Amino acid sequence: MKRDPSVTNHKNSEKYSDKFLSWEELFEKGTLLRNTIKQLSLTPGAFYSVTKSCTDGTFQAGDVITLEANHDLFCPKTGERITPGQCTKENMDFLCVPAGGDIH
Repeated sequence: MKRDPSVTNHKNSEKYSDKFLSWEELFEKGTLLRNTIKQLSLTPGAFYSVTKSCTDGTFQAGDVITLEANHDLFCPKTGERITPGQCTKENMDFLCVPAGGDIH
C-alpha cells in the first residue's frame, strides 16, 4: 500500500518539529558560542585543558577539549560534545587554558 503524502501523523510531526530551533534560539546559541570562542581565544584544531567545569557537567576540570572545524566543542577522552545548537549558559561557562604537549 502506498502512503498518502497528504496524510500526516500529527503525533510524530509534533515530536519531529520539537527538534527544530527557532531563529531566535539559533541566534542566541550562536552568540553564546561565538562569545565563548572569543573570550577563551579558542582556535579550531588546538587542544585546551578545562580548568573550571561547566555548570551542567558536560566538561569537567582536567578534560582536554578541542574546537572542531564545524564549531563543535569535543572531548576525545569522554566523547562529550557540544554542537552549536546545544549551547546554553550552563555548558558554556567552563574555563580552559591551552593544553601542554602531554595530550591523551
